[in-house]
Amino acid sequence: MAPESVTTNQNPKGYSGKVADIWAMGVTFYAFAFYKVPFYGSDALELFENIENQELEFPEDVVVSDDLKNLLRSLLQKDPNNRPTLEYNSLLNII
Repeated sequence: MAPESVTTNQNPKGYSGKVADIWAMGVTFYAFAFYKVPFYGSDALELFENIENQELEFPEDVVVSDDLKNLLRSLLQKDPNNRPTLEYNSLLNII
């Protein structure tokens, strides 16, 4: 779940499912690269607290490029207003 989904702080721009999907894509890429999720908790409350407040860390035992790390940092921005976006029309050009 994206940080904005587990916090009591309201985003002045409102909640965006598309922006939350960018977060989910970051979690998925992280899991593919490191075989684990970026945030973990022993229960739901601890997990939500970690998603909201814990810094993103990269395992030292898996070697990945700085470009991948930068991509993951971008996708997993805590502030939804700082995450990258993708316009629907640009997707049509890819397909």
